[in-house]
Amino acid sequence: MPYVVPNSTLQLFKNINLDNRYIHTIYFASETAQNTWFTNKVYKTFNGLSYQRYTRNAIKIECDAIELLGVTYMRFKNTRQFPNPDPEQTDPVTKGMWFYAFVNGIDYVNEKTAILYYEIDVMQTWFIQKGTIRPCMVLREHVNDDTWGKYLEPEPFGSEIYDRVQVATAEGFDALENSVVINSTAEPQSGSTYMNNGLFNGTRYAAVDVSVTPQNAVSEMYDMLGSWDKQEQSANIIDMFTFPTRYCNTSTSGNQTDVKFERPTTMDLYTPKNNKLFTYPYSFLGVTTKNGNANQFKWEYFHYIEDATDHKYRLEFDVYGTPLGGGMIICYPANYNGVYPDLDDAVVMSDFPKNAFAYDAYQAWIANGGRTKLENSSEIQDIRNRTKAVTAGMSVAKSALSTVVEGAKAVASGALLHDPLRATVHTGKAVDSAVQAGVTAANAYADIKEAQNKIAYQWNDAYYMPNIPVGQSMPCPSMSLGTLNFYFFHVHVREEEAKHIDDHFSMYGYAINRVKTPNLTGRNYWNFVQTQGAVIDGDM
Repeated sequence: MPYVVPNSTLQLFKNINLDNRYIHTIYFASETAQNTWFTNKVYKTFNGLSYQRYTRNAIKIECDAIELLGVTYMRFKNTRQFPNPDPEQTDPVTKGMWFYAFVNGIDYVNEKTAILYYEIDVMQTWFIQKGTIRPCMVLREHVNDDTWGKYLEPEPFGSEIYDRVQVATAEGFDALENSVVINSTAEPQSGSTYMNNGLFNGTRYAAVDVSVTPQNAVSEMYDMLGSWDKQEQSANIIDMFTFPTRYCNTSTSGNQTDVKFERPTTMDLYTPKNNKLFTYPYSFLGVTTKNGNANQFKWEYFHYIEDATDHKYRLEFDVYGTPLGGGMIICYPANYNGVYPDLDDAVVMSDFPKNAFAYDAYQAWIANGGRTKLENSSEIQDIRNRTKAVTAGMSVAKSALSTVVEGAKAVASGALLHDPLRATVHTGKAVDSAVQAGVTAANAYADIKEAQNKIAYQWNDAYYMPNIPVGQSMPCPSMSLGTLNFYFFHVHVREEEAKHIDDHFSMYGYAINRVKTPNLTGRNYWNFVQTQGAVIDGDM
């Protein structure tokens, strides 16, 4: 057996915070980088040692044990020099290779001798120098590219306590001016149209701006209603409600407002180090009317548009309103989650306050055919028939009286003196006919008068009928307080919770839960990787 010259090297280290729990290890991109780093941290070096077997787990050295206090790590290598080199005796696996090990204990032998007990560090010895890790299930890791909104895998922790910071409001939309919208089947004198926002309406809409002097608004409203009254038509008001003037236009383009703003870069007073804190559920956009209607939007789902002026990227919402059907205003993202426009996620503002009103019952009676019905009623027809009877009776009476008068003249002139009996009989019959016709006419006239009184009573009842109230005033506190609007809030976890989550991400990275090659170079100073069923391949 050839003689092996003792030529092994042992190096000891202090303050190397590695142990056999393998919670931490140090990653090097190459064996050269590893050797350079450890060389710069050597505490003691022992040369010319006998061959060290890495499975023995103990080594005796010439050193006082006191000097070894604080030594926690070591490495050794065997050069294996032969007097007569024989290629068949070389060991390509371990020749000149550093073995890294944890120092688990030190025994005192004498003042110049001590025994070190060690355990091979398989990560530094085999993986760094010879190993390659295969793709496997990666549960968590630090990432190289912390792109905003790129990593959305759910985390096992969250928060239900949020702060809100208002981030934007529509230009000029924070001071809504209101109008009273009147929907009627009649046509007022003021401008209105059957077309509204590109849709045909069977009724007309007219708006009275109540943001001006109230007296002027009331006067305009009375003038509008008066125009109906002057035409002896009922206003036929279907609905009356208060609605923002901005959205009373009759064109689609005139009823739309754009809202643009940037995504947040801070959480109020705290600026996160990890961009995942700007994703749901730690940070999101809340849109509300402060009147019970609200929705949540994830920052990471928006399509951001570059502004041509300042080249900043902004998201966009569109606000569109119409007075049709009682009024509605919707606020929706222009491009969200790949949908343009995203009307399904719109925040809706409706249930605008109704305005109670009353209209002239007499005009309504006329407009609804009351006069026509009365003129064609059986009572009127009866009056007409009786009037004809009176007229006929008066004609008979007139004829009979004419005969009496003519007879009387004849007697007076002596024309009938030769036959007085005939004259008397003739005159008497004429008198009887006149009397009978007069009685008939008087009776018919009395009936006509009674029928006319009945009609007059009906007409009088219609004329003095009290006005008819329509609708009921509905409360809308937010409109009364001037707060009915769309509000945009950056909703995020509170500062204390944000710091807690941010520190967790800094320490343990993001949840990945994918089969991939683990990222071993995620951060400059420390990198966390948690795998399941990982396999390291190599000549080990």
